[in-house]
Amino acid sequence: MLLLILVALHRLLMLQSIPHISSLTWVTTLVPLVAVLLVTAIKDIIDDVVSQTLSSPPPVFHNPQSCFLLDSKPAR
Repeated sequence: MLLLILVALHRLLMLQSIPHISSLTWVTTLVPLVAVLLVTAIKDIIDDVVSQTLSSPPPVFHNPQSCFLLDSKPAR
C-alpha cells in the first residue's frame, strides 16, 4: 500500500515538474499532499492504539478432549 502511494506521489511530482502541463510549482503540490498524508497516518496510529487498549483479551479456547502427559502417562 505504501509503495503504491509513493509511486503515485512520484508520478504526480514528475508531471508537476513539466512547465507546460503544470500551473503550480512542485512545492505547492508536495506540501499539502505530505500534510494530508501525515495527518492521516497520525490519525490511523491513534485509532490503532485506542482500539488495541480498549479491546478485550483474546478468548482462550478449552479443548476437553486434549490429553496432558504427566510422568509419561496420559492423564485422565
